[in-house]
Amino acid sequence: MKNKARLLFALVPFFAISLLTGCGSTGGNNPSPVPPDPVDPFPVNPQDSWCVDGTRHIQYARVHSRAAGLNSVVDTSQYGCGGTDLGFTWYDSEAKKLFVTFGDSYPQHMMGGEWNSNVTLYTSNFDFSNGVMWEGALNGSFGATRQITPVTNSVARRNGWTPSPESICSKKAGTTIPTGGIVVNGIYYLFYMEVYAFNQTHDYPGVVRNGMWDTFCSRVVKSTDKGVTWTVVPGLEWLAHTDDFVCQPGESFSQIHPLDIGDEYIYIYGIRGGRESGTCMARVLKSNFENINEYEYFAGLDNSNNPRYIKGMNGLKFIKDKDSCYVIDPKCGELNFSYNPYYGKYMVTYLQAQSNMVMRLMENPYTFGTAFTIAGQGNIPNLYGGSTHEVMFDHDGRRMFMFICQWTSNLYSTNLVEVVFTKKK
Repeated sequence: MKNKARLLFALVPFFAISLLTGCGSTGGNNPSPVPPDPVDPFPVNPQDSWCVDGTRHIQYARVHSRAAGLNSVVDTSQYGCGGTDLGFTWYDSEAKKLFVTFGDSYPQHMMGGEWNSNVTLYTSNFDFSNGVMWEGALNGSFGATRQITPVTNSVARRNGWTPSPESICSKKAGTTIPTGGIVVNGIYYLFYMEVYAFNQTHDYPGVVRNGMWDTFCSRVVKSTDKGVTWTVVPGLEWLAHTDDFVCQPGESFSQIHPLDIGDEYIYIYGIRGGRESGTCMARVLKSNFENINEYEYFAGLDNSNNPRYIKGMNGLKFIKDKDSCYVIDPKCGELNFSYNPYYGKYMVTYLQAQSNMVMRLMENPYTFGTAFTIAGQGNIPNLYGGSTHEVMFDHDGRRMFMFICQWTSNLYSTNLVEVVFTKKK
């Protein structure tokens, strides 16, 4: 009996080790359980969605909600923004506020009430899953109620205003439309174009040309007090036409969108008035941002495929009407540059050939990847003016929210569009 007890106690460690190591009398190993694949938080094909690029890049896209104008989540008519044009995003990382400057805006649906050439709304709520939660609007400058660019005679007459003496506008300009904003060294800058008339050009008098317009120049306003007041930056302008419509070298930069990629430069991208030209590029040291003579214009690649730059007016004259100096081929409308955290690259979104809203990823400031479509006219009729910003991404960048505008016979407004990128394998 004692010998049997000793044998039993002697075997206890063996069984214990067998249980711990998974080794039994068969000598086999029990494999570790394989964890299940994580559940994709995004449905494959939600209601009212579309996928236009064959799922190569975009799992789906859909109109999420109205961002401004009729039936917007926050009633923007209280800010003079009931019927409104395209909006461009810019961000103050210190104040943690996203600003969106919309073009021609009216407090009533479509184009009723007081006309502002632009209205700037802001929010610090970056959860866009419930829509855009606007928190307020900037006050106007130059004698305007809301707009932060100079007031033209056309807008002043419509509203019974007297333009501020500081207003600097071409005599025949009809409106001043924003084209892109940026914060440099804590100062807010907004680029804007002075437009003669939409859907017509001086070269074709009396002829309606959809998506075409003449500009007199592109200029910049700045604010050193967080958007409370604005002034025109003296001398920082790209002249496209004189008041009597003589074409000037600055025509290639009639509409400018700036970009900061974190190096020593600010890059600016320009197109002519309308939506049919290619895109040109220039750069300037941040320390020289307000000096027009310090801008260097991309003049194509040299024999070693390195970029060439020509500074100042000589650069503007050289690149004019040269296809080799385009960084994006025609036809481009309403450029917007931002960082895409999902792909880890900067990108551009724009209206291509007055048809589809597309995006391209940047390899460097002058090289762009293939365009892929976010939305077509069949998805959002008469779409234009798509813009976004890094703070409008969530789920590690896989979902992007962006603003896409519409102009139809009964709708002049801006949509918040949800874009979900294809899951990485």
